[in-house]
Amino acid sequence: MKHAKTLALAVLLSALFVLSASYYWPVQEAYHPLNTDWNGCSSIYNSSENSHLVFDYSQPLSPTSSVLTLIGPSTAFSPSEVRVIEQYLLAGGLVLLADDFGTGNSLLQGLNASARFSREPLDDLLFYSRNENFPLIVNFSQSRITANISSVVMNHPSFIEINDPNNVEAVAWSSPFSFVDLNNTNRPPPNATIEAFPVVAYTQIGEGSLVLVSDPGIFANDLIDLYDNSKLFDDLRAMGNRSVLFDVAHLVQSPLSVERVRMRLGIDAFRDFLGSSMGAYIQITIAIGVIIAFSLEIARRVNKRRILSSR
Repeated sequence: MKHAKTLALAVLLSALFVLSASYYWPVQEAYHPLNTDWNGCSSIYNSSENSHLVFDYSQPLSPTSSVLTLIGPSTAFSPSEVRVIEQYLLAGGLVLLADDFGTGNSLLQGLNASARFSREPLDDLLFYSRNENFPLIVNFSQSRITANISSVVMNHPSFIEINDPNNVEAVAWSSPFSFVDLNNTNRPPPNATIEAFPVVAYTQIGEGSLVLVSDPGIFANDLIDLYDNSKLFDDLRAMGNRSVLFDVAHLVQSPLSVERVRMRLGIDAFRDFLGSSMGAYIQITIAIGVIIAFSLEIARRVNKRRILSSR
């Protein structure tokens, strides 16, 4: 009976520990909407009135008043995923694809879009923020995407290769002093072309729009509050009626990352359902559970050492 109670207590404490670790352990994947570090996208996620995470594309996406954001994809889009996104676009959905050296071109290829990310680093000799790797974008055309925007800053972006200007329209360009830094020297190589390059563009697919931005870092926590970066996202969010779907299916995932995120969202939803005061109580309970679990584990190890030393 005593062993059964001990086992039950151990299971309960283990569950509390797993639950606590899952909730409080920080999400560290780059561009993840729950990552609060410099390379995460928690700022735009938390500022969106109606945010949802897309873990997979096993079900169709509803295009009604929403924007699907694909920021910094690092895994290729499968044919089935391309079909789901294509149907979303054809029905009137808005897709933001922000990429530089990732796998965004696999989606563009699947959609037969007349543009690709160059996957070549773009620097600027004159218009930049921290250094040449952070070019300032100040050339915009009038569009809903760039409304009321005068400047944005990028972090080591690429540029957009537009194969058919009749189908893909550029709405933002780097300065005439920008160049492709193929040698990673922050200086143009011999015979380099120094000119303005497209960095934001869009194309119509069916009733929907596909917006391309050649740098995911522009929406990361590190840069989102600089210049008009947040305004750019606000313009896109307004086009989607302020409802945002954040793709996490194509981000690099650490072990059990999806499970931890789903558990955290479930706890948050339950806490919100119970109310703020009860939610605070739940957080305190979880924290106490962590302390108890660690304390018992330390006591168990100390007791084990005593037993071994007495033999």
